[in-house]
Amino acid sequence: MLGRARLFHDAGYSIVMVDLQAHGESAGESITLGHQERHDVVAAIEFAREKNPQHRIGVVGRSLGGAAALLGSPLDIDALVVESVYPTISEAVHNRIAMRAGPLAYVLSPTLLCQLRPRLGISLSELRPIDHIAECGCPVLVASGERDRHTSMKETQRLYEAANEPKQLAVFKGAGHINLMDHDPEQYTDEVLGFLNTYLIVSPPAEIDF
Repeated sequence: MLGRARLFHDAGYSIVMVDLQAHGESAGESITLGHQERHDVVAAIEFAREKNPQHRIGVVGRSLGGAAALLGSPLDIDALVVESVYPTISEAVHNRIAMRAGPLAYVLSPTLLCQLRPRLGISLSELRPIDHIAECGCPVLVASGERDRHTSMKETQRLYEAANEPKQLAVFKGAGHINLMDHDPEQYTDEVLGFLNTYLIVSPPAEIDF
């Protein structure tokens, strides 16, 4: 996310970067696929609001970070970008196992998913970002790689279709589940930064000649 932070900072934005719990330098015992991490997203937004109450706020979340933002919705923000985000945990697990075990994923995925509640205390119904995207309460951009095997284009399209207007879909041709900004910096700048500029920059009132 450091490259994104530089891009947005150079465009004039103030930046808050967050290590979600059990990631990076943040404490935490378990990664919960967005379930507990959603509270970190809310806390970061509250921090930004407290620091600059007059500012408009946008959130950019990639993969699990985007899922956490959706699971924490509605959020007190003005624009949301979610990149490479799974619509449901069932599909996410199936896709990842299928990449390694092929058709055996139909047998192995349910076995792994049934461990969510005993291990993490989370049900499958609590890990469905697609059920929350319509509640985000702001314009949303859904971005994904055309060849992402972790989250297929059909799944990305479903996530996009579940969002309310105004919304935007950004498909990065030839990209897998990778850093979309590194894959195509020009497209990322045009679509993602352009989206944020549209909804976060308040134009001054037009001058009226008398």
